[in-house]
Parts: sequence; C-alpha cells; structure tokens
Amino acid sequence: MAENPPPGSNSIDGGSKGKGASAPNSAELARVNSAEPNQSVPATVQPKHHDPPNNPVPPQHSRRSFAEVASSLPRQNYHTVSPEDLRKSYLADVQPKPLGHKSLIEGQLILSFNEDETNTLAAQFRFALVGKFSHGAPPYRMMHKLIAGLGISGGFTVIMINAKHILIQLSKETDFTRLWLRRIWTIQGFPMRIFKWDPTFNPSQESSVVPLWVEFPELPAHLFQKDALFAVANMVGTPLQLDDYTVNQATLTCAKVRIEVDLNRPLLEEFIINIRGVNLVQKVVYEQAPQYCKLCKHIGHQENDCYVRGNAPKPAKSNLRHKAQPRKRNIVQQNRGFEGAAHTWSNRITWERLDRFLYSEAWLDTFTTTRVIHLSRTWSDHAPLLINLESNIVKPPSSFRFMRMWIKHHDFLNTVEQSWKHPTAPSDENLTDLNRANTDLTKAMEEDFWRQKATCKWIDEGERNTKFFHSLVKKKRSSSKIHSICHQGQHILIQMRSRVCCSFFEELLTNDLVLETDNLSFLNHSVSQQDNDMLCCLPTIEEVKSAIFDMCPDSAAGPDGFSALFYQVCWDIIAQDVLIAVQDFFCCTPMPKNFKATSIALIPKVLNPSVWTDYRPISLCNVSNKICSKIMNDRLSRILPRIIAPSQSGFVGGGSSVIIFLAQELIHTLDEKRRYENVVYKLDMAKAYDRVQWQFLYNVLRKMGFNEKWIQLVKNCIEQCWFSVLVNGDKAGFFSSSRGLRQVTPSHLLFFIILAEYLARGLDQLFHRNPALRYYSKGGSDVNHLSFADDIIIFFQCEQKEYKENC
Repeated sequence: MAENPPPGSNSIDGGSKGKGASAPNSAELARVNSAEPNQSVPATVQPKHHDPPNNPVPPQHSRRSFAEVASSLPRQNYHTVSPEDLRKSYLADVQPKPLGHKSLIEGQLILSFNEDETNTLAAQFRFALVGKFSHGAPPYRMMHKLIAGLGISGGFTVIMINAKHILIQLSKETDFTRLWLRRIWTIQGFPMRIFKWDPTFNPSQESSVVPLWVEFPELPAHLFQKDALFAVANMVGTPLQLDDYTVNQATLTCAKVRIEVDLNRPLLEEFIINIRGVNLVQKVVYEQAPQYCKLCKHIGHQENDCYVRGNAPKPAKSNLRHKAQPRKRNIVQQNRGFEGAAHTWSNRITWERLDRFLYSEAWLDTFTTTRVIHLSRTWSDHAPLLINLESNIVKPPSSFRFMRMWIKHHDFLNTVEQSWKHPTAPSDENLTDLNRANTDLTKAMEEDFWRQKATCKWIDEGERNTKFFHSLVKKKRSSSKIHSICHQGQHILIQMRSRVCCSFFEELLTNDLVLETDNLSFLNHSVSQQDNDMLCCLPTIEEVKSAIFDMCPDSAAGPDGFSALFYQVCWDIIAQDVLIAVQDFFCCTPMPKNFKATSIALIPKVLNPSVWTDYRPISLCNVSNKICSKIMNDRLSRILPRIIAPSQSGFVGGGSSVIIFLAQELIHTLDEKRRYENVVYKLDMAKAYDRVQWQFLYNVLRKMGFNEKWIQLVKNCIEQCWFSVLVNGDKAGFFSSSRGLRQVTPSHLLFFIILAEYLARGLDQLFHRNPALRYYSKGGSDVNHLSFADDIIIFFQCEQKEYKENC
C-alpha cells in the first residue's frame, strides 16, 4: 500500500515520491464533488518551490494541459459567473423591468398586476378626479380656462377621456378635496358631476366611492378629540373632513364627520366601542346616502328600478315614452317678463297678450340679461317680439357683505378678536396716512379689478340648495334688473341717467309742506312718569343681547355689510363695545353718520314695472342702528295697548284676529234695507310712511305725555338719515331726508301707529258729534272704523244721494 506523502511534498500523482502539487484528501474531494453546478469552490494551492538538482521532476509530468494549469491558479479573488448570466444579451440589459404576470385561464390570456405594482403606477394620479358631462360639454379648448374659474389654487391638468368624460389631475390635496366634496359643478351652463378616479375606472360606469356626512349620535365626550374621531370614522370608511361644530365641541349631541364610503359594500349601521372593558353600542347615521345600482354601476337608482336586468327584454315603447315625458315637460320652465305694450294681439274688439317668450334654465344660465320688448304692430294682428341678449347694465364693483360661510372657518373668532382689540389712536397724522393709503388702494384696485373674479358659490348645502331653488333665484335676479324707466313722461335708460334714479326718492323724502297741528285737544295724556322712566333708562347687557338675538340672522345687511349673524356669533367679543355704544345713544348722544346710512332696495310690485311707483322701496339699515331701534320698540310695545284706541288693536298680541272677525260681522249687515244705507269705505294711504311730518309726530308724542328725553331719542333715531338707492346693485346718490319713517325699522312702525292715533281719535270725535253717521249693525257694535297701519276701513251710513254728491 502506498504511503501518504509527507507534509510539504509536491506530488501530483498519488503514487509518486517526487515533490509536486499535493493531491487533495478525501474530504476535499467529497466537498468539491458535492458542490452545486453553479457554485464555485475555492481550491487549495500550496506555495511553489524550486526542485532541487538531485530530484528532478519526471519527464512524463513536464507537460500539463490548459485545464490543469487553470485549475492550479488561485480563484478566491475572482467572481464566478453563472451560465444564465453569460447568456444575457444586450437587449435584456436595456429593457425595463417587466411588470405584471401573464397567465392563461380557460383559454383566456390574462395580464395581472399585484397590489404593489398598481400602487406604484397610480401614484401620480392620487389627486385625480373624473368629470362627467351628462348633457353636452363645453369645447375642449376652453375647458382649462373654465375649470380654472372654479377657484383652483394649485396647478392642474385637464385630459380628455371621451366626449363625456375628462380627467382633472390636481397638484394640491385641498383642491382635490374641495372639488370632490361639491360633487356637481356647472361650467358654462353644463352640469359636470365629479367622481374620484381609481385604477379600475371605466367610462361606462360610475364610481361607487362617494363622500358622505356621517353622524355618530351620543358619542362619549372624551372621543371628540381629532385623533379619536378619526379612529371612530375609520370603522366606517376613510375620514375626509370634520364638522366645525364637532371640532369646536359646540355640541355633544353627535359627532359629524365626512367619510369616503363605498356604496358597493353594505353600510355599517352600528359597531362596538370598548372602554375599560365596557362595550358601548355606537349607532351610525348617514345623511342623504345616494342610491347605487350594482347592475349598471350608476348612481341614482336601485337594482329594482334599473332597466339592465341581464337577459330581460327591453321595456315596451309606451313605457319609454312615458318615462321621457317628464323631461319634455321640463324643457320650458319659466316665462320671461316684457317691456312695452301690455297686449300683443288684437282683433279691434279684444286685446290679449298671446305672444310670449319662454325659456329654460340652460338659456338663463347662458343669457342672464335676456330682455323681451313688445314692438308696435304693423301689417299683422300680432305684435313682433324683440329678444335682446345684450345688456346695457355695467356690473358695479361688489360691495362688502358678511357671508354666513365665514363663521364655519376654524380661525374665524380668533381673527375677529384680534382685529376688534387692535388699538387705535385717532390723530391728524393717522388720518393723512389713511387717506394716502386709500388712494393707493383705489389705484391698485382699478388696475387689478378686471383681472380678479371672485365667486361666491360656497353657500350652505341644505334643502334650499336645489335646482328648483337656484332657478327661482336666477329668475328673481333677472326680473329685478332695471333696464329702463319712465320718468316724468320720458323713457330713459338707467345706465345713462344715474342721477335721475334717485331724484324721485329724494323728492319723496324731502319736506315740502308745513302742517298746522294746533288742534290736538282730543288726544289724551295717557303716558305716566313711570312709563317715561322705563322708556328712557339705560339698557342692560341682557336687554341688548336679547335685541340682537331676536333679529333674523340672515336678513339683508345695511351699507356696512354686517348682518345680525355677525353680532350673534361674535357676541362674546364685541359685547362690551356694543353696550357702550347703545348706552351712549340712550344718553341722547347723536348717532354717527355711518350708523344712520341706509340703502333703499327696489322690489317690483307688479310683473312688468315701468315707473318708479311700481317699485316698493325697502330700507336696509345697519344692524348698529337696528339695535337701538329694537330696544325702543320693545319698551314702547309694553305701554302701547294702554295708549292706542281699540280700533288699532291689530298691533296688540292676539288683536288682529279680533279685528278680522269684527269687520266680517259688520259687513254682513251692509245690505240691510234702511232709509240711511250702510257704507263701508276703505282708505289706503299712498306712501304713508314716506310722507310723515316729523314735527307733527313730536307734537303728538308731547300731547300724549311722552317726556322730552324720549322725544329727543326719537329725533336721534329718525332724523339725519342718509340714503342711497340701489339700482342693479349699484348705489346711486347720497342724500338726507327731512321727513318720513322707515317701514322695516321696528320702532318706526310703532311711531306710525301713535301718529295714526290722531286720525283714530279725530274720527271718534266726528261720530260723537254726528250720531246719525253711525253704522247700523244687528249686534249694536259701536264701531266707526278699523285700522291696521296705513289701511283703514270706515263704517258709516248716509243717504245715497248725499253720498254721490260728497264722495
């Protein structure tokens, strides 16, 4: 048996005795043989030594093959390349990474993408929305400009998908949320519905993911924190927005969160909240969840009402016509007013208005200033109609108006508080700086006005925010426009004669008559000293607050733009300053000029107004003026039942129904056959409030027992009022009045009732001196007149001949 070579020998052949490369042992051979085909194993190579002269290498081993030489080289510093890597081509190196997985199922070739691949590809569309036009669409070239008018703050891209669908790719999440939550936008008269884009979008279907307001009633108070609310909302869907009242914890009745909900899944009605081992059942209430059809994948109806029923036959033709009928009926919705002659057809005996211009809501959205003018008849028996689509009205700059939506901003009260408490230091230098700043501001506004377009479409979403409501508002605004008017026999255009617009009302409110009011003997001294003390005492903070919160929060604002809602919401901030101002007024301090500024709004009284008397002037006062007037009204109402005649009891609580029943009872005896016939005479005093003489009112108040301090308060309330007439939204004129009362102001109505007491007492005195004039009634009611403000009914009797001669 051959012996193992000694250590350090360099033998290649296991049986040779000479020095050479040592053969590997059995363990090494086993490790090399057991290695994988693609696995490289480092070879152990001994250091090379020179052969001594007395022991040369045998000649048969002097020549080695290339494989033997290569195997003897050190390999631990070289990378081993697998056969697959060697087979790579240049095309494989430059191709992108393959996506998706191909498969063949039931003979159908399918390409599948996993969740990670889908999320990676859809990352750039995370703020993308799909706009769908149901009835036509604006030109694609104008699409970008029109969508920019929706108030988008960041960048966006509009991509056309097909004739009815566009892809709106936004860059800001705030724009994405605002557009999506609105859900329906109107672009140049075309309604566009908004859907959230997702990787499974199909133009023939509608997304089932919609934002809904969800309420969580009786949620524990400690869960009204933002993090806790989002955790609760996650049980239903993805939370998007918190209600302001919920964030501010203004109410703990329920928490309100807008959540992204998938209508394809059943809506969760309740779930369990575990707190310290106690299970609480939490109800979930959805507000106006739309119906979603899982058959046709459209919003608006359920499966039972869907015409897509698998292989079911199509509905009968009569049913289709029946379903289409409501749409045909809604094409023409409104009848436009007219200008010119009242009749358009005549046969020389009968005159009628047979020709009308009818329009739809889409027409009004496109042509908001449509005018219909009746022209003179020529050879036809019908008058031609001129449809004018151009307006001669130049839109004035928008004035400031306090908007209800501002109070929902989370930082609204902080902003008001900081501005309200900002220190002011009036001085001549500050006034000069203010005038200079106003000049610069006016110049900047003139340069930038036509480049700015401020839209005010964030109105409260509620029951009034419907298509029918918007249609009525548009028609009302269109019909209230004044294009032309007949003034002093001349037909003038409003735009060309702005001064003429307010001259009529300036003459109406200017005193041109002095009345002699010496005969006030039949008025009684009915106001006591205790009543005067109550009327003139300084109001308390509770009285001022009650006057403010009794006002309608959404009533029209005055020239300063602040409605009663601002005072109600910001009461805790402005309470002390408002109290000081009101108490100064009750100390007989005159009101500042801006407090008493009033705008006159013109409301049409007839369908087609043509002269100024066809409009009803409504005074829009500042709330700061209304507060003082409201307090005076509340105090005067306490003593009013004791100082006015029973015939004016319509202004006493519950008295209006008594007057109505009494008038009906007296009219039943109108046809009684008597020598002296019963007569009912109704008087309507034209412009009664506007023609009130102030001095006459002061004399009546003084005669009835009101002290001089109260009369001075009345003077400060009604005198030196400055008026501007609102014509098509623009203010015309700025003039002061010398007579008249404002009908919408609470205390002015009671001032008129007290003034009407003079007429009531005078009629009573007349019938007392002439008993033969008394009206005959079966019940023996001794009533000679009934009045309600400026409407008076007089009951008397006289001979028919005498009536015709004197009436």
